[in-house]
Amino acid sequence: MNSTVLNHYLTRDKLTWNHHLYDMLLYHFRDRLTFTLAEINQVAGGALSYYYPNNNTITYSIQRTLQNLRDDGKIEFIKSGVYGWTD
Repeated sequence: MNSTVLNHYLTRDKLTWNHHLYDMLLYHFRDRLTFTLAEINQVAGGALSYYYPNNNTITYSIQRTLQNLRDDGKIEFIKSGVYGWTD
């Protein structure tokens, strides 16, 4: 496991929603150039529901967080439902 992912997992109790989702993206998709919204929802939906049990809008929260990660320059929007890593 690379040090970025490990560092996030060691401190996950202090992480925000953005950090949790970014961790999952790093862990599951770090070796891929692109990943889809459906894949992200499949991988992250259950885990985020566990961490945030009072959130009834997980899918929308994931989409909003993806926009935040895009705006922060961590991922890029390629086309509808498809994301990738920034260079």
